[in-house]
Amino acid sequence: MKWQDFLKRFGNEIIFESGSISVGEARSRNIQNRLYQWVMQGKLIKLRRGIYTFCAPYRKETPSSELIANRLVYPSYISLTYALFFYNLIPEGVFTVTNVTTDRGQFFTNPFGRFRYHHISADYFWGYYLLDQGSHQISIAYPEKAILDFFYFLKGDISSDRITEMRFQNLDQLSAERMIDYLRKFNRPKLYRIMQLAPFNKFIK
Repeated sequence: MKWQDFLKRFGNEIIFESGSISVGEARSRNIQNRLYQWVMQGKLIKLRRGIYTFCAPYRKETPSSELIANRLVYPSYISLTYALFFYNLIPEGVFTVTNVTTDRGQFFTNPFGRFRYHHISADYFWGYYLLDQGSHQISIAYPEKAILDFFYFLKGDISSDRITEMRFQNLDQLSAERMIDYLRKFNRPKLYRIMQLAPFNKFIK
């Protein structure tokens, strides 16, 4: 396949997988070679094995880090510290897009950033929604689920002093009803204990 033919066929895709191009074993090898050549020529960017996006000036839209995070591992949704930063619930910048997945834990780096995936049981894989972002949608945890996911994975003793050091902010955007509902769905004693500490205790009174 020539570059112009490929561009005409797939140029509207923000992110694409090599598996959507290949048909048959022989053609699959040929496509893989072509993709490798186009990456080396600065026409494509390899996001991870089998997943690509176009380089400028060939791409019609630059993919966001959030969209890339959703596409690198499926199923997954954005949560934990990146979601807390996204909702302005913590003041510090977060430079790794953190995600939850029922797949195994993984970590990727590419020209668009760093992407970490934490494995979670399918029993806890909920509490996210599709957020409109330009011409596409991203899967991201509700703020309440991002907080509970964060504490679910956080190791060590979690005291009031430790929570204070995390400098949570803008908690008025949280829904007490949703927080209580999610706590019940999680049904983890650890999370109940944490939510009884300030500043979260006001949501479960």
